[in-house]
Amino acid sequence: MDALGPWEDKTFAFLAGQGWNPADSHLLLAVSGGADSVALLHFWARSAGPRLGCRLTAAHVDHGLRDSSPADGVFVADLCRDLGVPLLARVLDPASRPARQSVEMWARGERYRFFSEAAREAGADWILTGHHRDDMVETVFQRLGRGTGPRGLKGIPFLRHPGIVRPFLDRSRGEILAYLEMIGAAWREDATNADAGIDRNWYRHRFLPALRLREPDLDARIFAAAMSMQAMEAGIDAWEEDAGLLRTDESGEPFLGLDGIRDRVSQGDLDSLGYWMKRLVSAASPRRSSASPEGRPGAEAPPVTKEILMEFCRQWKSGSRNLRVPLAGGMAFNRENSGIFLVSAPTSEERSGEPAKKSCSTEYQRIILKECFCEVSWRSGDKRFTLSARRYPKPERFEYPEPRGETAIFDADLFSCTLLVRSRKAGDRFSPLGIRSRTRKLKTFFNEEKVPLGMRDTIPIILTGESPGRESPAWVPGHGISDFFKVSGSTSHILELVLTCRNP
Repeated sequence: MDALGPWEDKTFAFLAGQGWNPADSHLLLAVSGGADSVALLHFWARSAGPRLGCRLTAAHVDHGLRDSSPADGVFVADLCRDLGVPLLARVLDPASRPARQSVEMWARGERYRFFSEAAREAGADWILTGHHRDDMVETVFQRLGRGTGPRGLKGIPFLRHPGIVRPFLDRSRGEILAYLEMIGAAWREDATNADAGIDRNWYRHRFLPALRLREPDLDARIFAAAMSMQAMEAGIDAWEEDAGLLRTDESGEPFLGLDGIRDRVSQGDLDSLGYWMKRLVSAASPRRSSASPEGRPGAEAPPVTKEILMEFCRQWKSGSRNLRVPLAGGMAFNRENSGIFLVSAPTSEERSGEPAKKSCSTEYQRIILKECFCEVSWRSGDKRFTLSARRYPKPERFEYPEPRGETAIFDADLFSCTLLVRSRKAGDRFSPLGIRSRTRKLKTFFNEEKVPLGMRDTIPIILTGESPGRESPAWVPGHGISDFFKVSGSTSHILELVLTCRNP
């Protein structure tokens, strides 16, 4: 027990170094039953809480994904009772998970949603989790593996809005286990943590152990670099603030100026773009956080993911003035004459007080191909689409259009005389240009393209075929054409399709 004092003193020193003092606060502790969260509960219940005058409440989520999870809940309840800490618990129903959402994303989203609700119910000022230095290192390498910018290299932030704090962020997994051994505390092991088929576990069990043997101080260096990036981000945010992209119109509605957004899209600066999109969401969302400027817990605003930013840039670069990118919770970024607004309805009519237009399905719009030119128009939601088709002999020299734009070209002789347009449906399969041998489900293609879930049912799919049920997807506008219909050296005639989208 002699080492317990220095172990705790080091943790208090880290908290002081981060400028975080929760004295006399009410803390919600996220406790899963694993080693890190059990250490978190013991540390605050036995030492930090009494020392700083904190009130404590624990929160536990049973995701219902493992046979052993009910036993984990019993273990946490018994531990909280022994330590005298009130517990709020929730059991989730995996059957409620949306079919298109991964288990991991669903579980994480529901978990943090419950923590926010529990914090409000308990009147807690902060939410504490047991993330530690090993988690930080694994996160940095995961992001490097997927591809990331400077902000992604910050790893796990010590303080995340709204009011989520990681007090063990500088402690290694080994140090946490040593602490539990010193106090004689038991914990629960999640068997899925050993599954190397899970991305994070592969880094934990296969990649990082070998690298640590070669570079013994790897974790300390990665942690220091990540914390430096977090400090740098604070400076970048302050610099961004000076740019003043966030404005308000005559009615007090916040929006982002078009000139500043245009510069960031043209430069491919997703970090800066993401900063201002998040600022707009925080300022305009009716569900925005009720947190104080210090970041105390409140209702979470819709997240602005990298996929959402990429979709925003794609639509902007396509030249469409009808830019609309959905977010979670029925909200969307919408381009209007004066700037980018956040709208909370399926259409922007609520902002102007006009009645919403009835949505028209894109199911089986039909265009009969003729020798020269033909087109068809239809309305879906608040958008009016026009698909035009032009057939002409293949010239000796011609330029291929931008594959992600509004125009696409095909070998005309490979098409039937009928084009069909509809939304995606189960069973659709697509062969992206250049990889005909790897026909995949359209759902898989959308995953690879990082198309946000809310966008997928709004994309008109262009198919060729004589009748419903006998058609083949030829073009996913904005994302690519099928390899089966591409122009080749033997092509004699070109079919040029142009899909435009305008406000009716």
